[in-house]
Amino acid sequence: MFALMRSDGLDWVPAWAEDAVRECMARPETLAALQGQIESARQAGITATLTSLLTDNRTGKTVKLEGVSGPEALDSAVDWLAREHRTAP
Repeated sequence: MFALMRSDGLDWVPAWAEDAVRECMARPETLAALQGQIESARQAGITATLTSLLTDNRTGKTVKLEGVSGPEALDSAVDWLAREHRTAP
């Protein structure tokens, strides 16, 4: 996945840590963990980066926010979940 990116996915890594991150990314257990996370995201219907899932642990209701979400969007999602919680049976 990162091989297709110009920065090899390391544009967020400080130069002094690049080698350690490359070694970590090359480990089979790291690749397996990433594949598991990718599959879980697919099953959850996540198709965009960035995606945030806000879940009300009492009702199980979830709000999915795709893309960069500002404070207003997060506040609205939390308000919606709280409102849904108050009206849940």
